[in-house]
Amino acid sequence: MNLSSISFSDGEPMPVRYAALKNDGPHATKPAENINPSFSWTEVPAGTQSFVLLCRDPDVPADKSQFNQEGAVITEDAPRTSLFHWVVIDLPAEQIDLDEGSYSLEPSAPEGVPWHSLTTGRAGINDIRKGNAQDAVGNPRYDGPSPPWNDQRVHRYEFTLYALSVPSLGLDFPFHASDVLAAMEGKVIESATLTGLYTLNPALAPTQVGPTTAT
Repeated sequence: MNLSSISFSDGEPMPVRYAALKNDGPHATKPAENINPSFSWTEVPAGTQSFVLLCRDPDVPADKSQFNQEGAVITEDAPRTSLFHWVVIDLPAEQIDLDEGSYSLEPSAPEGVPWHSLTTGRAGINDIRKGNAQDAVGNPRYDGPSPPWNDQRVHRYEFTLYALSVPSLGLDFPFHASDVLAAMEGKVIESATLTGLYTLNPALAPTQVGPTTAT
C-alpha cells in the first residue's frame, strides 16, 4: 500500500499551514492555520474493508516542565514519548483520498447532529484535547504540530494509514488513539506511513530529524 500527499513529501518539512503554532519571534509563537493535510493512497491490499488514519509525534519530551521556558534547553537526546494529533477510523474501503481541511473546521450540522458524524470516517479525540471534556466531545478533529520552541530535536509527524479486515472497529464516541490501537489488534492487513517534519526552534535546519546521540 502506498500513502502520498500533495501537501508535503515524505521526510520533508511540513508547511506551516498544517501546524497549530508558528513562530512569532525567536521565543514566541502564535496560532497557525491548523488544517489537516490532504492524502491519497493506492495499491490497497485485497480483503480491505475499512481504513484507519493516525498521526503520531514520537518526539515529545517526556519532561514537560521546560516547555517554552526562556533560558532552558530541551536537549536532542532527552527522553521522549508519543502524542497523537489525529485519530480517524472507519474510513470506507472504497475511499482512496482525504481532502485538505476535512477534519479541521467544524462544518454546519443540523441541530442535535454531531458534526463528526458527517465526515466519511469517524474522528476520535486526539491527545491534545484528551482530558478536556467540554472541548473534546464537541471538537474531535485534527490538531497540527506545536512542538516547544526550545527543543533541539526536529519533531517527526507520522501519518499512518492502516488497511483493516473489518468494516468498522465498533468503537463508541468518544474514543482515543489508545482505544483504536487496542481495537485494531489482529485486524491490520497492511499499513503505510508518510512522515513530515516540523520545528519551532529557529536555530534548527528544517531537514534535521531524530537523535544524533544514543538515548
